[in-house]
Amino acid sequence: VEIMIVVVIIGLLAALAIPAFQRVRERARLSRMANDLRVFAQAFDTYLLEQGAWPADVAPGVIPTELVGRLPNTFTQPTPLGGQYEWDNEAGLKSITLYQLTATVAQVTKLDAMIDDGNPSTGNFQYNGSEWHFLLER
Repeated sequence: VEIMIVVVIIGLLAALAIPAFQRVRERARLSRMANDLRVFAQAFDTYLLEQGAWPADVAPGVIPTELVGRLPNTFTQPTPLGGQYEWDNEAGLKSITLYQLTATVAQVTKLDAMIDDGNPSTGNFQYNGSEWHFLLER
């Protein structure tokens, strides 16, 4: 009987701890991604100020040649929420794009709340229906 009571108590504690652990883990991934985006944006903005132009557009997971040594290697690695980082330099769009992100819109909206206004349709962090863009220039 005593062993059963101990097992039940351990089960209850585990049932309470697992969801809390998952929330902390998700929050850590979102914080890491928010920090990555800020560091990347700083590197791109610094380059713009020094050179007077944005770096050339590149494929997902590739550091623009102009920023080799300025961007951390995490730019070439998968994002904490899946997918890859991509530099987009197109007409009317200068952004760090989250390419083929595997996270849900709800998860990334939490990231939006951390770094922007919490609305995927407005602000500097926007969702266009297929990709998330951290806008550096509109």
